[in-house]
Amino acid sequence: TGQLDAAAREFHHAAARDAFAVEPRVGLVRVYLQQGKRDEARKHYTILRQLHPKDAEPLAHLFAS
Repeated sequence: TGQLDAAAREFHHAAARDAFAVEPRVGLVRVYLQQGKRDEARKHYTILRQLHPKDAEPLAHLFAS
């Protein structure tokens, strides 16, 4: 979990530097899902979907239910 926490911090820093960047949002979705933090993952997926719908499509199946 230490590595996932560090990754989440890095992705948050990257998202803060560039709120419209795709990669930090995808990273946050994936890290939070791995940590079992589904609500946090969904929050960043929603932001990604609003900013970059095509980039969010491959992750849609993770939130289908």
